[in-house]
Amino acid sequence: MTLDKLKEACLALPGAWLCNPWAEDIVAKVGPRIFAYLGEEARPSVTLKCAPLEGDLLHARYPCITPPPAYLRRDLYVRVPLNEGVPDELILALLEQSYRLIYHNLTRAQKRAVEDGAHEQPRRANKGP
Repeated sequence: MTLDKLKEACLALPGAWLCNPWAEDIVAKVGPRIFAYLGEEARPSVTLKCAPLEGDLLHARYPCITPPPAYLRRDLYVRVPLNEGVPDELILALLEQSYRLIYHNLTRAQKRAVEDGAHEQPRRANKGP
């Protein structure tokens, strides 16, 4: 699996889009929420949301699948290298699962916007005192 193929797979999901929120980092979003963190070209990987405890099971079968960076919950995310023996089919299945988990937690308004083809949701105005 290459980063380019992974980007194509991300964009094939309904309402998904790519952006660079932190300089060179690329993420895939549905609505305003990230469902995939794409790793750098030198060490291609993807960090995805998973079901609780699934990360431990994946790591037991594929030791190259590791916990995510410190800023993500270890029990809900995994880092999957793209060229270290994890089958492409599994990577794509995990990508779709991450998308579904994130989409499921969108608000009704955010889901409607995704279905209508909108990308980012407008930010609410601060209703100060």
